[in-house]
Amino acid sequence: MGTVLNSDGYNSFADLAAFRDRDFFVDKTGFIAEVSARICTGRRLLTVSLPRRFGKTVMAHMLLAYYSRAYRGIRVFDGLGIADTESYARHLNQYDVIYIDMNSISARLYSYTIRSY
Repeated sequence: MGTVLNSDGYNSFADLAAFRDRDFFVDKTGFIAEVSARICTGRRLLTVSLPRRFGKTVMAHMLLAYYSRAYRGIRVFDGLGIADTESYARHLNQYDVIYIDMNSISARLYSYTIRSY
């Protein structure tokens, strides 16, 4: 079992997926199949560029919950579209994932550069 770094116990995708049967929920787990198809290929680098407020953080949390060993045993993806793909069991919770949230870095910092003293 892994450890989620920089976590306050909150994963927006896992929270949203818990409400999939009760509220309005759009299943975007097909994106995971696209990412999984690129693992270990020359096309493995991927950019997710969406406008503000279009779910980039939720998508990052979705990828984290799917690939990270820290979420092993948590049944977030049962009943979603990705569960019906052939790569589901092969990639689900099989990787060590480092998730860094740049928004959580203190506002007191002026830059992300390293200064030598």
